[in-house]
Amino acid sequence: MGSLRSHISAETAGKVITCKAAVAYGAEQPLVVEEVLVDPPQRMEVRIRVLFTSICHTDLSAWQGQNEAQRMYPRILGHEASGGSK
Repeated sequence: MGSLRSHISAETAGKVITCKAAVAYGAEQPLVVEEVLVDPPQRMEVRIRVLFTSICHTDLSAWQGQNEAQRMYPRILGHEASGGSK
């Protein structure tokens, strides 16, 4: 595996990019892996290249639609990630 630096491109700085994401379209429906558009980072944000992520209990309960506040679809689960920034 190459260095993390080799995976992050200055060519995408300030631009909309596409990424693969597992999207939930409804409670307990199968996740659909598809390309999604990601806006450039705004003030106080940073873009990272996600190398690893996981689904935690909060994500699982959101996917199951356990409470009304979590029943917002479509949604991309997985807020615990590791990767790198430039």
